[in-house]
Amino acid sequence: MSYLGRGVDKISNIETLDNITFNGASSYTLQKGGVNFVPTSAAAILISIDGVVQSGNFTVSSSTIDFGTAIASSSTCNFIIHLGTGVLTAPSDGSVTTARIADDAVTEAKLNLISTSSVPSLEAKGDGSSQDGYIQLNCSQNTHGIKLKSPPHSAGQSYTLTFPQSISADTFLKTDGSGNLSFAAAGGNMTPAFSVRQTTNQTGLSSDTLTKISFQSEVFDTDNAFASDKFTVPSGKAGRYFFDASTRIRSGTVFQLRNAVMYFYKNGSAMGDQYSAHYNSNLMLESRQNYSFVDDASVGDYYEIYATGTVDSGTVNLYQTTFTGFKILE
Repeated sequence: MSYLGRGVDKISNIETLDNITFNGASSYTLQKGGVNFVPTSAAAILISIDGVVQSGNFTVSSSTIDFGTAIASSSTCNFIIHLGTGVLTAPSDGSVTTARIADDAVTEAKLNLISTSSVPSLEAKGDGSSQDGYIQLNCSQNTHGIKLKSPPHSAGQSYTLTFPQSISADTFLKTDGSGNLSFAAAGGNMTPAFSVRQTTNQTGLSSDTLTKISFQSEVFDTDNAFASDKFTVPSGKAGRYFFDASTRIRSGTVFQLRNAVMYFYKNGSAMGDQYSAHYNSNLMLESRQNYSFVDDASVGDYYEIYATGTVDSGTVNLYQTTFTGFKILE
């Protein structure tokens, strides 16, 4: 009956080559059916000369076999067998060892790594002793490279770093503590920042009357955050801020000032201990006040400077006040 499928002559991967007629040379051409034959390797060739099977004592280059020594013309080639690849020699699962694969033989064309929810596409293992796993990114000439390395075993760490969706210029990567990375300005995002000063003195103020200080000149103001005599935290700029202010509180009548106080106000209310005060039982002409502090601010919070003085007679004047602030942390 007829046979459907692979021909029976192809079930075995063993091929019988043409016998060689020796002529005293050391190298000869391998042929099958009169056609030059290229074996898979020298290890795949078994050849019998004068009844002795030869294996591993010759080399093969393309279709040329070289014995490295002259073979007398009186010698007889009994058979040549090529053990090629085929159905009968298909490797079983898990049988291909590292030694069977040539160094650098696996190229990028053979790699299409896929990650799953539980298995990474690539795993760089440690050596089971003291060497932690790492990967190396080489230069174009493969003469040197940089390494990305795991924390030591003693740290007991297992975490994931997730990169941002886009790149921001002149920034660095930071993590939120859960492995989510984002870009932030180096050294902290120190904007917005402002510095303003009083160029028109506020004079003729009543004794013990708390007055908001007006500023007529901006030295600088990023984000246009200072307006209407107050600094307001812009959208997206919440964080920790440094503030500093100084003023000169003076009596309108010479040597009538008894005390001077400068307050920081936040969202329309005095900030408790955020003030500078000078109390004197004797009468004086003026008092210079200065105070600096750090505060955690939310978007929309606003800061103002107020001052007052106590005089026995006359009025109070506010001179040369400055107000500066900038963000120091996210």
